[in-house]
Amino acid sequence: AALCGLQTAQADNAKGAKLHQEIIARTPLYDDPELAAYVDRVGQKLAANSDEPNVEYKFYVLDDPTINAFTPGHGLIYMNRGLLTLMVSEGQLAGVLAHEIGHNTGNHIGRRKTQQMLGSAAAIAASVLAQNSNVGDAINISNQARISGYGREMELEADQSAAEYLYRSNYDPDEMLSMLGILKDEEKFRNLRNEGAGGSYHGVFASHPRSDKRLQEVIKKAGTLPPGESFRGREEFRKVLSGVVFGQNYTGNKREDQERYTHKSLGITFVYPKDWSRVIKGKNIVLKDPAKTVQLKITIEKTVDKSLSSQQVLEAKYPDDLTDVTKIDEQATKDLGALARRPQQRVAVIQVGRNTYHFQGIAKNNQLTDQQDQVFVEIIKSFRRGSRQDLSADEVKTIYFKRLEPGETFASLAADNELGKFTEGYLRLMNGYYPKGEAEPGTYIKLVK
Repeated sequence: AALCGLQTAQADNAKGAKLHQEIIARTPLYDDPELAAYVDRVGQKLAANSDEPNVEYKFYVLDDPTINAFTPGHGLIYMNRGLLTLMVSEGQLAGVLAHEIGHNTGNHIGRRKTQQMLGSAAAIAASVLAQNSNVGDAINISNQARISGYGREMELEADQSAAEYLYRSNYDPDEMLSMLGILKDEEKFRNLRNEGAGGSYHGVFASHPRSDKRLQEVIKKAGTLPPGESFRGREEFRKVLSGVVFGQNYTGNKREDQERYTHKSLGITFVYPKDWSRVIKGKNIVLKDPAKTVQLKITIEKTVDKSLSSQQVLEAKYPDDLTDVTKIDEQATKDLGALARRPQQRVAVIQVGRNTYHFQGIAKNNQLTDQQDQVFVEIIKSFRRGSRQDLSADEVKTIYFKRLEPGETFASLAADNELGKFTEGYLRLMNGYYPKGEAEPGTYIKLVK
């Protein structure tokens, strides 16, 4: 039994390690060792006071400006940098981390998978009985809508567990309620900006969390700490949040061992190894390694038939000898390109705007190794339409704090913190004063520069 348990734990650790690599391959970790250590320290304190204190937890901050935190299970918990910018205390940070720990201790990931399997089985049975495949489609769509997130019951379970873990760790459980209120305010603010498409982190409350009786009952069950014994950690949180990037992090658009090439008029961008050469010859961009043993040529052509997918264009160009034909991103709903192998070659097609880009990677003496091919694939997969996130590091905005002077308001502060049309709303949201109200003079206010 002991051996079986050890093997199960080892398999779980291996799955977790693989998941982690997949996650950070899509979204890199935010490069701030002090912040990372702080988040992990708070998380470990909560984990030690959870219902499964012997489980190994790991906490990470992703370099993503959107508002989200999540767990794929296996003791892994991720928080986007953007969510941190809405918080004003360590207690609120602890509330989010405790909530994600609650999803782990409640086995919500496994239970959700079971629901998905049962929903699919019900759809199949219904479609057979009705002898109509549309019935199955309808039930499956309904089922997916019901469990696309964890659902209200699981979220409330995670909230109840989180409140208990906060209480045991000397954080006021009410800090979680205040954080959920900020998240609801963020949803309202996003809708005001006409950016309401997509889900919200913990988006299961039709009303404001402060008005949700079930949520309040769940949190109250954890208990109330005596006056002076709860820890909020505003000062500690200010210290680690100062200097954190707000919005897009343009310093993160390439690794240290990479160069990024952006062509503004064509509207394309990609990264390639820093020690490689890049030469533009007519309608070709040619990349070579230092030893000139491999070459990747990108040929620019006007798109002739926009009805053809990238894969169809690729197969038409090489009708006889393609193998391993795949989409660049199998999960994407949009056509982001296709790549394939030819004898001793890597080829690909990506369509951006009015142009089609043909990629051909070759090696000296027609001896293309797997390692060389992997470099080609990495370059090809980085190729995409350019955006503001490809700007230089000079465009990065960071968070700082100042004490509010007498007479200063969020409206007056907005004049010196340019965040576009909704600057005042951003500042209110970031400081917990959305949609109205003013802070007292002497209060530390979170600003952006």
